[in-house]
Amino acid sequence: MSDYSTRIYIKGETYPVKEQLKAIGCRWDKDRRAWYAESQDVATRARDIVSPPPLYNSPPPADLGTAGPADLAARFGRCAADGAKVVSFVVYGLAKGDEGRPDGSIRLVRGKRYVQVARTERRYLSREMLEDCDLFGEKPGGSYQWDGVEVMPTAEEAAADRAAADAAAAKEREAAEALARAEAEKADRAARWEAARCGLEATEADPGQVEYTGEEIVFGKAATARQVRLETGEIGWEHTISTYDNYARYWYLPPATARQARLDAAAEAGYTPERSAEWLSQHEGCRGTDVHQAVVEADAETQDRLRAAAAEKAAADLARAKQQEVDQLRRSAAVRCKGGA
Repeated sequence: MSDYSTRIYIKGETYPVKEQLKAIGCRWDKDRRAWYAESQDVATRARDIVSPPPLYNSPPPADLGTAGPADLAARFGRCAADGAKVVSFVVYGLAKGDEGRPDGSIRLVRGKRYVQVARTERRYLSREMLEDCDLFGEKPGGSYQWDGVEVMPTAEEAAADRAAADAAAAKEREAAEALARAEAEKADRAARWEAARCGLEATEADPGQVEYTGEEIVFGKAATARQVRLETGEIGWEHTISTYDNYARYWYLPPATARQARLDAAAEAGYTPERSAEWLSQHEGCRGTDVHQAVVEADAETQDRLRAAAAEKAAADLARAKQQEVDQLRRSAAVRCKGGA
């Protein structure tokens, strides 16, 4: 076993050349996950192998020689853009059409045209390899590099660019016009709704029999207001809100009709002034507040009628419950008799 103090660790991307390092006498430290040499001479030879970094089993790009961007573009019959340079790009993954693009291909990058003047073959970097080599700036998977020079568009390309720009501008105008129309329609709906419910009161109490006139205001997929004609001949509105987890219906009615609808709902439910006052002390502001508030604010005569209606309802409910109990006992007895026979 070697002395740790004599180990000279080799830095850099050693994975692609591990066999070469092993051949000159380097060894692998599995704890530190790094290659090391035990002499300065071997360490120097190892550094020469590792630096500069290899291209991970991929052949290098074509030798561009001393040709400048203009000459490189001219090789493929293109005119380099002013101030163009040779720019390198890395393509990750297996995008359709990327694998077979030959040199001379025109590639669009962020709105600019580049002629491909050189490229490498595709290489594959595994996640394990990247971790072993500490290549934190790389991505696992297949990739390759291509070099390009920005070029001036041809007459046909310039015409295509203008057509695309005109189409994009037209699309943008259409989107802006559609947004303006939507905003105008929204404002119109809001104004119509404000005018429609002017002088009416909102309540959840059902006004009874109504006739739909056919006029409506649609606020979207979830909310609609429909005009109704009441039994009194007055005009009101039904406003429904329906979502996947909620359904609510509100009525906009003339004040007197709304008040009567609330009192009718209270009588049907068996509310008394005492019960409504207790409910309001605990739930004021919740749905149903307007019905209980109407009971509490009713005159003495109306409150007495509500108490009487509540008593009648309670008696009727009790009688119904007793009858149901008797019916259940009779059914049970019939079953037992049938079983005994």
